Amino acid sequence: MFLPVFKTKILKCIENCHPSQVGAVLNLLVPNMLNLRQIALSRMAANLASRKIEFLLTLPMEDVSNQLSKENIIEIQKMLESLKLVKK
Repeated sequence: MFLPVFKTKILKCIENCHPSQVGAVLNLLVPNMLNLRQIALSRMAANLASRKIEFLLTLPMEDVSNQLSKENIIEIQKMLESLKLVKK
């Protein structure tokens, strides 16, 4: 659908998003960009998602729940597990 160059630009643009938008970035990355055909882009998206999740883990629970609902968190976790991006 989109050219790889456009996808790369999207990833670079959302990399430096405002901390209040991390939940929205994860909602974009996890279902749409982690399973791309281009391996390099998929890895970039996985690394970015990992950094954003690590950032969320540093926030108080109240801030996290303002950005992501419990259902969204469960959905993201299941998607990451299905793509084998989660270490247990």
